[in-house]
Amino acid sequence: MFFSAHLLIAIIAYSPLAQGLLTGKFEAGHKFDPQDNRAKNKLFQEENFERAQQALEKLHPIAERYNCTPDLLKAWKFLWRCINAG
Repeated sequence: MFFSAHLLIAIIAYSPLAQGLLTGKFEAGHKFDPQDNRAKNKLFQEENFERAQQALEKLHPIAERYNCTPDLLKAWKFLWRCINAG
């Protein structure tokens, strides 16, 4: 990203929060509407979902230390001005 920022090249991040998975708003066993593309997405299947939740649990102490929401990935996204969509 430093290279693209140096050259003023924008990066469009595709789903930087993994279609909501990394926001922490979904619990194990969450059922999506069959029309929702996440219903069949491998990211939301049990094993992958559990790994994502474990990663989020590691972020919570960092969020608490800096008195911010656990959704640190949004902060990371906006930290890099060269990321302009997602």
